[in-house]
Amino acid sequence: MEQEWAQFAVFGRDGRPADPAHAEKFAALGTMSSALLKLMEPFVPWPPHPSELPEVEAWLTLGAEVWNLTQRATSDQHLGESLEQIAQEWEDWDLPDEDDPVSVIAEVAMRKLQLFATDPRLVGAVRVRAEGGIANVEAVSFGYVR
Repeated sequence: MEQEWAQFAVFGRDGRPADPAHAEKFAALGTMSSALLKLMEPFVPWPPHPSELPEVEAWLTLGAEVWNLTQRATSDQHLGESLEQIAQEWEDWDLPDEDDPVSVIAEVAMRKLQLFATDPRLVGAVRVRAEGGIANVEAVSFGYVR
């Protein structure tokens, strides 16, 4: 991406602005859109052609769901069961050139655990749109930074 911007709002559990050191830790993680693009790099054509934007959004949405599952998993068994469940849901999706959604989703989960193991955020929403002839990825994230 040629241009990147991020907006951070960091609050404590009581709803008041967080300690500046916590805000710095959150900002140091970088943008969630960049993290998702790196996570999904093997699957997402970048930069995409305008006709590929829906496909890119679908892949990044899948990446966000897998990201969140890895964050919420309480054990390897729980993660495996969750990944199988999401794979069944995504079988209805047309993942281009992918015959085995279970292995794709497992690969995404492994990439998340290898590349972003210590990232505490969850992904709230993902949107991909064209803006001035350039693809723009918006990803909302939230989480606790200690």
